[in-house]
Amino acid sequence: MLTRSSVVWVAVVVGLVTGASSVGCSSGSSPGAGAGDGGVEPTGDAAHKADAPAQIDAGVDAPHLMGGYTVVTIATAQSFPGSVAVDDKNVYWAADGIMQVGKGGGTPITLTSDGDLSASSSHAPWDALAADGADVYYVSNGIMVTNLVKVPVGGGAITTLATGAFVTNAIALDSANVYVCNPGIIRVPKAGGAPTTLVAAPVACVGMTGFAVNATTVGWIGGDGSVVTAPIGGGTPTTLNSLGDAPAGLAMDATSLYWGTNEGIVKTPVNATSGASGAILCDTQTVWSVAVTPTNVYWTTGFGAVAVPLGGGTAATITTNKGGIYDGIATDGTSVYWSQEGGCSGACTGTIVKATPK
Repeated sequence: MLTRSSVVWVAVVVGLVTGASSVGCSSGSSPGAGAGDGGVEPTGDAAHKADAPAQIDAGVDAPHLMGGYTVVTIATAQSFPGSVAVDDKNVYWAADGIMQVGKGGGTPITLTSDGDLSASSSHAPWDALAADGADVYYVSNGIMVTNLVKVPVGGGAITTLATGAFVTNAIALDSANVYVCNPGIIRVPKAGGAPTTLVAAPVACVGMTGFAVNATTVGWIGGDGSVVTAPIGGGTPTTLNSLGDAPAGLAMDATSLYWGTNEGIVKTPVNATSGASGAILCDTQTVWSVAVTPTNVYWTTGFGAVAVPLGGGTAATITTNKGGIYDGIATDGTSVYWSQEGGCSGACTGTIVKATPK
């Protein structure tokens, strides 16, 4: 999850970074997309800021078509929802606790409420979530220590997997392990057991804005702005060319990494060498969180959700400026889910939204 302190407003011309390969990105409307309901993504700070006030409290209605996607709100009345995770049946998010709802919507349930998890929290206790169908994993901010814990899907007793100074905004899973930062890159068995250090300190854990793994690689965006990869079994880290300032929102598939900077959405091979430059897929604005499917890269811009094909091309603005600031984003490979913070002046108006290509 991208925290408030690392938001960057972006208005760029693609391909101005020396050594970068740019495949370009154009914005286009889709059938059924009207003004403010998808269509062309505004360009520049002024366009986003000018558009936001008129729509930010409009909310997202029942299933409807926006930007070529069927969009539906699956949870409402949430207190500043932030990070989002998804498994084969449910969606999870951080709000006034760890929350759960079925992917088709319904009444949310609270898995645990022993802390303020909302995106509006000044200390952001739990910034990142991960789920595997059996449990939800997070770092719980305690006094002087932060514990890596899991709670069962549907609720139940919290299990502490490891105790230490883990940062709260970096967590990722594979089939057997949880990966965190403390203050190196650490692997902890899901079933419990001794942590293994994969990359020794110092690693810029504090202020991390991206963290992901695949079968071969662990990748992260450090608090110092570095984009780094390392072998999943441990080894020498590789620092990549971030292709812009304030990189954020790392996602990864089997072959590539994707992240946002003030130059756009960047794609770089997982096995890239130190200092290598990738391709800028799309110029964009305010990248907060990034997710990837077999066909598209998705990201939240703070005031919208956007998609572009993995190879670059025409960007589809799924929705803009409805229901408050757009924050965490996750995908199950087909649909994409994000949080919209809303507000809590009186009743809370945060929502969790699902979009599926039509």
